[in-house]
Amino acid sequence: MKNWFILIMALTAVSVVFVIALFVGCAERHEIAELTAGTTSTTSGGIAVDPIVDVTTTTSTTTSTTSTTLYSARGVLDTSFSGDGVVVHSSASTDLGSGVAIDSSGTIYVTGCNNGEIAFWSYNDNGALNTGFSGDGRQTYPGGGGNVGKSIVLDSAGRLVVAGYHSRNSILLRYNTNGTIDTGFGDEGVKVYEGAGFDYWNNLVTDTSNNYFTVGTVEKDIIVAKYSSDGDPVAGFADEGFWHYRTGAYNDAGWDLALDGDDKIVVTGFIDDTDNGSSAEQDIGVIRLTSSGSPDNTFSADGKEIINYADLADRGRGVVIDDLGRVLIGAHVHNGSNYDFAVYRLTAAGELDTTFGPDGNGRAVVDYNASNDEVEGICLDKSGKILLAGMTDGRTDDRDMLVARFSQDGILDESFGEEGFYKYDSGRYDSFGSVTLDNLGRIVIASSSYDYHYVEARDRMEINIDSYDMFLLRLK
Repeated sequence: MKNWFILIMALTAVSVVFVIALFVGCAERHEIAELTAGTTSTTSGGIAVDPIVDVTTTTSTTTSTTSTTLYSARGVLDTSFSGDGVVVHSSASTDLGSGVAIDSSGTIYVTGCNNGEIAFWSYNDNGALNTGFSGDGRQTYPGGGGNVGKSIVLDSAGRLVVAGYHSRNSILLRYNTNGTIDTGFGDEGVKVYEGAGFDYWNNLVTDTSNNYFTVGTVEKDIIVAKYSSDGDPVAGFADEGFWHYRTGAYNDAGWDLALDGDDKIVVTGFIDDTDNGSSAEQDIGVIRLTSSGSPDNTFSADGKEIINYADLADRGRGVVIDDLGRVLIGAHVHNGSNYDFAVYRLTAAGELDTTFGPDGNGRAVVDYNASNDEVEGICLDKSGKILLAGMTDGRTDDRDMLVARFSQDGILDESFGEEGFYKYDSGRYDSFGSVTLDNLGRIVIASSSYDYHYVEARDRMEINIDSYDMFLLRLK
């Protein structure tokens, strides 16, 4: 940076004005940059229209200059990733992609399932398997069948932490980035939570002190846990490290969680507040806990906000918190015929934000093709735009993966993909695992595809369980 300012001082007065103006216009990119397109945003017919903007950052030293392109993702496959933007892992058994994390160098880590065991894959930035991870880029945690890694994060020490389920119990695992298990965590790298029945962790986040927060479901309850860096439940959090929520005798489920700037925990999922056991009447639940694990009464008066779209089945699937402390919930809501993509924004006080959405009611709901459109993940890009990712054409013999992008104000962004949507069709039945962005702004999705066929003897559609393939997409 010192050399950069020396260069500025050497320029003519006109050049200095130009460079300073360029610096101010790109301050949010954290680098001095060269814009390759304009940045003016317009709105037409309720659709946000932003020109495509890629930014090239330049870092100079006394001996070299390095340029890096940051992407304002436009919703096209990135052909620098494995030649066509897609990586597929196929074996003779079940391969599922559920969670994805990316380090600062662009190395990708995926968790899921291989042949009934919790599985890991690692890929280089170009889409090739990372042989520095376990020798061949692949690893499994053995035991039983039907075990899945659901979520993966990198902690501040660069270790891989995975949450999921194993032998019908919730499990946390910690691995080094070379693919070896970290025996300094829990019981030789493993921490198991055993509830009264089938329980599982759905998602995981970490704080700067390498405490690990998990959310999931145990015996029809939402459960949130806090573990220390060595794998022990934190006794000062809730009830000996665990917080439970149940509306009654029926199903509630915790799906995702996020930490705000005050270390409060925001959880979403679905809640059966009717207490009649009808999944058709479950609502989106948003709960905020204090850092000590008690309901935060400064959020919607009692720490809980229930969102009901049309008195039918609604599901909260993802949560992120923006720089102003506002809570964004990715969900799918039922319109009476099928599910639609939805994003809600709540203020830091837990109320629907009436400055958000095309109708100013705190939500944006979009129907892709008059069929089931189901959100499974949400994230924010560096400019604050909102990405929803999930599936479309659900419960048919051809389901596809779907991504939609919205402006910060909740308006569908028509500059992304085709009129605000990107759809990927593998030609098979596509499910969805997880979505994230790398440090260059590219969208990375871990998912799976499989065969789904009609069985005449049972008069129903069934999955060929051995046909599952794990795949990664990268969009730019």
